[in-house]
Amino acid sequence: MKNICISGIHTDAGKSHVSAALCYAFGYEYFKLIQAGALTDESFVKKTAPHVISHAPGIMLQTPASPHVGMIKENVKFDGLSIKIPKDENVLTELAGGLFCPLDKNAYMIDFMAKSGLPTFLVARNYLGSINHTILSIEALKARNIEILGVIFSQIRDEMSESFLQNKYKDLNFFVLEDFDLGFEKVASNLKEQILRSGVKL
Repeated sequence: MKNICISGIHTDAGKSHVSAALCYAFGYEYFKLIQAGALTDESFVKKTAPHVISHAPGIMLQTPASPHVGMIKENVKFDGLSIKIPKDENVLTELAGGLFCPLDKNAYMIDFMAKSGLPTFLVARNYLGSINHTILSIEALKARNIEILGVIFSQIRDEMSESFLQNKYKDLNFFVLEDFDLGFEKVASNLKEQILRSGVKL
């Protein structure tokens, strides 16, 4: 399978939940582009889906903040656009924050996506203001010709918001990741079935 990435409409959209589900369901290997903070998304994915192969983060920062802040506080220098994905295929890369979360002092997460050519699932979570954040994210991805495999509503449901977005973007696929309290394997399998039925090629 081709490499893909998981992006989000903002920091707590649910990217790690979606990443764990997709890695489990489709057999992707997991890679976190930049980890900021001692509580790692890699450890969450390992705990949730123990059999998933995971790779060390591209950059590891201890400061639980935007990467450009961590660079300053920890006196670390790196070029985010030069981070290498571990393999040429079958790797799911989870980004940090939203699309315009700083990648380093110069670039954003969306710049890495554009340079790498990775198609993406955009993760959205319903909350007051999420329609605005979702539309801004979709339009930014479209403006840079980044392939959108689909928009995944993660866990918190709002049918009116979802319906509004689906009617506005009839050219996109929309999926739902249910709450893990329903059973991780069941939820991951359900997401896989939705994606397969849509005809999305992975």
